[in-house]
Order: sequence, then structure tokens, then C-alpha cells
Amino acid sequence: RDTSAGVSSEPSQKKDGTVRRRTTSKSKSTSEEPSPPKPSVQHDKVDSASSKRHLEFQIKPSDSIQTDFSEEPLQRVVRISPSGHLMATGGTDGHVLLWQFPSLRPVHNITAHHREIDDMDFSPDSRAVASVSKDGKGYVWCVKTGNKLKDIEWTPTNGTKYLYKRCRYGRVEEDPKRSRLFLICNPASRVGQQVAYIHLWDPALSRVTRSAAVDESLSALAVRDDGRFLAVGTMFSGSVSIYIAFSLQRVLNVKEAHSMFVTGLEFLPAVSEEASITTVSEAAVISISVDNKVCIHNLPYRRTLPSWLVLILIILTLFVTFVFCSFIGL
Repeated sequence: RDTSAGVSSEPSQKKDGTVRRRTTSKSKSTSEEPSPPKPSVQHDKVDSASSKRHLEFQIKPSDSIQTDFSEEPLQRVVRISPSGHLMATGGTDGHVLLWQFPSLRPVHNITAHHREIDDMDFSPDSRAVASVSKDGKGYVWCVKTGNKLKDIEWTPTNGTKYLYKRCRYGRVEEDPKRSRLFLICNPASRVGQQVAYIHLWDPALSRVTRSAAVDESLSALAVRDDGRFLAVGTMFSGSVSIYIAFSLQRVLNVKEAHSMFVTGLEFLPAVSEEASITTVSEAAVISISVDNKVCIHNLPYRRTLPSWLVLILIILTLFVTFVFCSFIGL
């Protein structure tokens, strides 16, 4: 065999009987070939000035029931009781339906109103449910029996007809076992400049104890979980206002918060174990609208003068008064 023909890769045998396999090595090139470029991962740049976030919910129904039995059924209101054991539904047929929750077994079918229901709400103790309708009526119903407990009545002083739009229960801060009902009322006719009203209705007295007038019709209402504040949204200007619940004194007014009418309001919880937006403000309410905007409105802490500063101001006032009276000879 001619060995000069090349390097053989066949195994060769040593004298001691072991077999050795020859290996060939490739010489490195002095100019290394560049490795193929790795695919670059491009991250979306977020501009803090014009960033947009999209929030999506994937809702998968686990059960379904029919809650409106009119010719053109439309469910308008759904409420879950604070106890979490009952659900109330209302629609265009004017019926208030009570269901066990979450089993969705029927409890009561109350023929409550002659027209469609606009809003409902459970009392904090889950023993009663209030309903308001486009028929201009408002009622309080017993959850246990399904019977009517009270009529929500109010007679306008100017003779204008008003319709209840929303209703919400709120706790009494001084006595959490007690509650009060808040309602917003809009004029039935839009002719001329007419005001809307926020009412504080006392369930124990069965009457409106306090009212506050608003320059335009209202579309949304919310009460904070501790009953200290309430918020309303307007129909035309899209404004949001926060009121002190017991006095109905307005403490915040955000004009034109939305470009269209406010469809929903909800307060952030008053007490939270984790740090939240309410830790830097006295109250915070979220508003939504058909303009596809979600806004958070903060009520800053209302600052009061310390007692020592008030005392100094009183002393200075008395001193200046005394000097002035001495100067003019009194």
C-alpha cells in the first residue's frame, strides 16, 4: 500500500496488540468567518406621554337563567347582597326577582312596578331591597317575605314631576347598624332650566330628611362602603362630584371629567390592608363613561388650622382691636 497517497483513517495495530485510531485535525483559518447574526428581540418602547394600555376580560359563563319575561326581555339591573347569599335582578317587565346565590334558585318574584326598573340596591344588613322605576315610584321590599315594606315618597315644592334615577344604601358612621338611602331624581320634562336633586331618605322615619339641588340631570350614583361620602355623575357635561353623606355638602367638583354622560361610579375601599390610592387622599372614586375613558378622582385631605394657631389669631385680633380703640379715643 502506498502511504504517500494520503492519511489513512484506518486503525493501526501496535506491537503490544492495542489498536490506535488516527484522527485528523483541521487547521483554523486565520480569518474567522463571522457567526450568523442572532435574531434581535425588539421590545416595544413605551412613551410615558402617549402610552396606551388595553385591559381585557375573558368571561366564561358557568350558569345562566332568564330574568325578564316580557315580549322584548331586557335585564337592566343586577345586585348581589352584602351577605353574598342573595341576588336581585330587574328588567323591562317591572318585576323584582330574588335568587339564592350562587345556586341561582328562585326565591321571590315580586310584581313591583308597571314600567322598567332603573335601579335596585340591598340594605347593608341584606334584609331589604329598594327599587326605583320609570313609573316614578320607589319601594322598599322585605327580602324574607317579598312583601312591600315602605313607599319612597317625595313631593316637589315647585310642582314639577320628577323621576327616581338611582338608589344606593349607605351606613351611618356613628351607628353602623343603621342605614340611610340616597336617591337621585331628575325632572321628567326637559323643558327650560330645571334642577335635579340628591335625596337622603331615612328608612326609620320613612321620609326625605335632606336634599341638595344640582344644575343638571344626574346619571350615576355611588356611596362609599363606610357611608361617609357619596358621588354623582351628570348626564350632559360628564362632570363628577363628591359630597359628604350626612350633610350633602359638596367637597369636590370635577367639571367635564368625561366628554359624554357618566355611566358608572365606584368608590375605592375606605380601609385596605395594602397601600392604595386612598392613603394619599381622603376619598377616591372611579368613573366610567361611553367615551371609553376610566378616570380616578381624588379628594385631598381637608386641612384645618391647629388649635394653637387659632388661639394666637384670636389674641392678635383682640390686641389690634384694643390698640385701634385706644387710638381713636374710645
